[in-house]
Amino acid sequence: MKKVRIGMVGYGNVGKGLVLALQQKQDFLQKEYGINFLITAIFSPSQGCAYNPEGLSLSELVEGISLKELSNCEHPAWNAVSLIQQAEIDVIVEVSSTNLNSGEPAVMHLREAILSGKHIVTCNKATGSASLQIISSACQTKQCEGRSRGNRHERNASVASRNGSAESNRNQFCPRNSQRYMQFHPV
Repeated sequence: MKKVRIGMVGYGNVGKGLVLALQQKQDFLQKEYGINFLITAIFSPSQGCAYNPEGLSLSELVEGISLKELSNCEHPAWNAVSLIQQAEIDVIVEVSSTNLNSGEPAVMHLREAILSGKHIVTCNKATGSASLQIISSACQTKQCEGRSRGNRHERNASVASRNGSAESNRNQFCPRNSQRYMQFHPV
């Protein structure tokens, strides 16, 4: 069975919803796809950081136990960037509160994840519309591909291909403001 280690940056309603969905669908995902999703690290500006390379307890998280009180895990003094750079994770799920004009701090988190060779997933609309140039530049450096899914349309765009050329047409990548998620992965 393949393990996918997830690090989460942000732990508000969206982050908690993801934890609940993973807990409820865990058996299905393992049986249907042969994938065991493990949330191994979570950073929240208000709650700090919880980390266990073998996976945090989804049941404790769903019960609403704060990150500081989770059992069987470390509580390193990491910020979001430290988590991205130091935790044993495959995917960063970026669900932090974000400035809609600048896309920060999500853009910084996504850029660090790309440059660290991590897959990324975000649902922050600002990261797709306001900051595509920064993310595209990081992708070009690491030769990644991007994928965006809108409300009714699924759009694929190669943000940076193997030959280093960048896709600059924002409308192909992020149709209007209808984006629901965006993910990048190394190729």
